[in-house]
Amino acid sequence: MRTLFFILALSIAGNALANNVSKYFVNLDKAGAINSIAYSGDGTRLVTVSLDNTIKLWDVQNARMIGVFKGHKKEIKSIAYSPDGSKIASAGLDKTINIWDANTTKLLKSIKSGFGKIHSIAFSPDGKKLVTGGAVNAIKFWDIESGKKIASRRSYSGNVNSVAYSPDGQLVVSGSNVVKFWEASSQKELKDFTDQADAITSVAFSPDGRSIVTASKDSSIVIRDVNTGYIALSIKGHTAAVNSVAFSPDGKWIISGSDDRTVRYWNATTGLEIKAMQGHKADITGVAFSPDGRQFVSTSSDGNLIVWNGQNHQELARFISFDDGEWIATTEAGGFNSSENGQKYVSSL
Repeated sequence: MRTLFFILALSIAGNALANNVSKYFVNLDKAGAINSIAYSGDGTRLVTVSLDNTIKLWDVQNARMIGVFKGHKKEIKSIAYSPDGSKIASAGLDKTINIWDANTTKLLKSIKSGFGKIHSIAFSPDGKKLVTGGAVNAIKFWDIESGKKIASRRSYSGNVNSVAYSPDGQLVVSGSNVVKFWEASSQKELKDFTDQADAITSVAFSPDGRSIVTASKDSSIVIRDVNTGYIALSIKGHTAAVNSVAFSPDGKWIISGSDDRTVRYWNATTGLEIKAMQGHKADITGVAFSPDGRQFVSTSSDGNLIVWNGQNHQELARFISFDDGEWIATTEAGGFNSSENGQKYVSSL
């Protein structure tokens, strides 16, 4: 049995705080593994995608689940908020791109992508286009309003695991067995790099668009100058594949998540590891900074979404959803919240 131990001031009867402090376990055997995560533009909400083909919408400030998006037929691999926060795009193994109303959870548009499963999706900065990466070496560009494909390109370098637009919308970077840059307007390949020893799992632009960070199955993290292609930093510290990386909003820090079950916080200028956080029981599948940089989050195959303090890197809250739709939320301050029957997964020591 997989369990999570915690200490809470918990009122089992009322889903609220009480004065008695006790020790509890959460049974994680039926916790839904999480594949991807995204923050809303104002930082008040998070969306996660699970193996049950659904999207969960979380209220970060009040530590509760507030919505579920249903429509995909197979596992969802990637999710993104539109820049204005009004829409959510999701895609995965059913070869479908779904566009949702971020507030009502209503499905606005469903786009069949054709041949090839989708591994990654990203909005353009103006919110009018999407780029997807996936199986059969495919990177595809989409017009959201019409739902039509603008162009389809082959990376000829293995499955495309991650894609991202530059902040100015001029470039797209993709990660497969190599890192490739594409001109967003013409969809032309501009250059590629093959410095990391294994497949690229995650790519991200710095906020100023001058650098990219890439993560690899070889456990390495590389920061590269966009204009010259020069490797500014090669960061090592993880002991297994790195699955996700992200720049802080001010560009000074990087977070990463790995199969070694750690989330690591790095100085983006020196490559110095600031802290390695151990809060998950399985591989880390996603990391993201809040828009103001005061918090960051990590997700895992263990079904836990953890919110971390961006200043002292301590755990602030933990959200867990289960295969039957129930959920619980805990905070390090002793808070607890749950769905109507979520407490059935909590037992006292």
